[in-house]
Amino acid sequence: MPCANVNPYSRTRCPNTGTRACSACRLVLYCTPDCQKTHWRQHKEDCKHEMNSKDWAPDWIKEKRYPVFSPDETQSLPSLDLSTGIAPVGLGQSLWGNIPAMDLFNLRNNEGLAYQKDLSILFAASGDMRNVLLTINGIPPDYQGNLSVSINDINPLVASRNLLILVTLMGVRDESLAADIALHLWYSAFIPVEYDARIRLATLTTLNTMESTPKGTFMDWSYDNGVQIIAHLSETASAYYASYIQEDQIDANTASDNRLHVLFSPHRIDYYHRCQCKLSPAHRTAMKRYRDWGLVHPFGAANIHFNVPNKTLFNTKGEWLQDDMSCPIDGWDLREVIATGKTHGVTPEDIFGCLYFYLHDQLLILKRKLETLKVTFWFTDVDCHDLAKTSKSPFQDLQFLSPTMRSKVPAHFDRVDVSNTGDDAYIGFAQTLMDWCPRLNKSNPFSTLLSYSMNWTYDGGKGNPDQDQKEMARIIKRFQQENNVIRLNLASSSPAAMYDNSGAYDEYLRARYVPETVNRLGVQMKLTHSIVPPVSKIAP
Repeated sequence: MPCANVNPYSRTRCPNTGTRACSACRLVLYCTPDCQKTHWRQHKEDCKHEMNSKDWAPDWIKEKRYPVFSPDETQSLPSLDLSTGIAPVGLGQSLWGNIPAMDLFNLRNNEGLAYQKDLSILFAASGDMRNVLLTINGIPPDYQGNLSVSINDINPLVASRNLLILVTLMGVRDESLAADIALHLWYSAFIPVEYDARIRLATLTTLNTMESTPKGTFMDWSYDNGVQIIAHLSETASAYYASYIQEDQIDANTASDNRLHVLFSPHRIDYYHRCQCKLSPAHRTAMKRYRDWGLVHPFGAANIHFNVPNKTLFNTKGEWLQDDMSCPIDGWDLREVIATGKTHGVTPEDIFGCLYFYLHDQLLILKRKLETLKVTFWFTDVDCHDLAKTSKSPFQDLQFLSPTMRSKVPAHFDRVDVSNTGDDAYIGFAQTLMDWCPRLNKSNPFSTLLSYSMNWTYDGGKGNPDQDQKEMARIIKRFQQENNVIRLNLASSSPAAMYDNSGAYDEYLRARYVPETVNRLGVQMKLTHSIVPPVSKIAP
């Protein structure tokens, strides 16, 4: 970790390593007391900020009013529109994952670390690249089989971002630099001009292989190490991908103003403060710093050179594409993030510094893995159900594929991740199972379909404790005994963290005929969670 004695106005910084944490906040590190004293004039604004106080309270408590998300019984609930401040602001794109990443092979607990047969995995509604990253990184270094990774998402922007991140990681030769550029392309609102140029070059190199098809654009690109990327993208996704090399630049001031308008909208301040209630003082301060600057970076590191808007997170008008609550932290296991940060000398308080080193390490591992693995990536951006309806693969009829590549087109998979397409609002469980269970590799007894029920508590059943008055009363009483207003608010806003809803979920699945459907399809629900461990039950 570098010494935090950085002066952006004079463009000077201490070149030494920081070893002494600020005793008050532990968010920054200095090499000597002299550097800490010199930097105090700048640092005290963060160190003494009200968010960094244990006595901080959200505005609705200080103002003695009800928060907008929980109106008084005498108040009428406003309609869900931007003018009321109830609905999220921003353009609503979902570009970052909101549950911790998973290794979906988890060979140690399934096929075994000595497994050498070919492996194929489909991310049918991938979202971002986090599960792809951890899944590949979990493959043992001595694996010699062929690996097929199919990555599909109906959102053309998500699909093009995933392709761009992988192409950038592969296209920059320096390992550490490649990981750093891919990290900031993924998560930071602004990047250095050098990184922007490197991304453009990596993109331009692959664009030369793109050819038009009746359904969009086809790309087939191979690297010297044998990694092959095949993409069949819609015209919209192709346009997003190609737009990165266009000369028109987004004005940095406009982009910054628009982003801050979204993240600190006065109508949404209670939602922001509700999130801050759940954090320690140092993490509140770190979160504020991230929201201010939009950078996944150590708290005390120099950042003035991050001055080019990330074109994948803004539209051409410089408007922020996501809502005000999207956060990179949500997609990762905090225990692993903090543990990695410690190995790099970062304090647990500097949570985004920990995240920076965790992501850099993981992307560096992926870069090195791809130097030795025999892997083919397949990218598409079609509806998950439509993808399943094709007799073999959306690539099967492409005349551009060589006979050798046609033989590699994935048709059956050792893992299929359908994300939350089983939710009632999307494809539904029955159709999802009928679509993808037949595509499991029958020759592998460990083949698994994984599903994430994101909205099940809203689709009916008793998944939320607020539907159980007796249980809700128990939870509230537990926090009332502590006489802590903020923790009491936590209990009322996040009671599911203390509620065992496994029985309610089984009832939810039965109501959707999941047991009957899997029996009819000749598969079975796993009795042991061998890929993703179950959540530990919390003592009453």
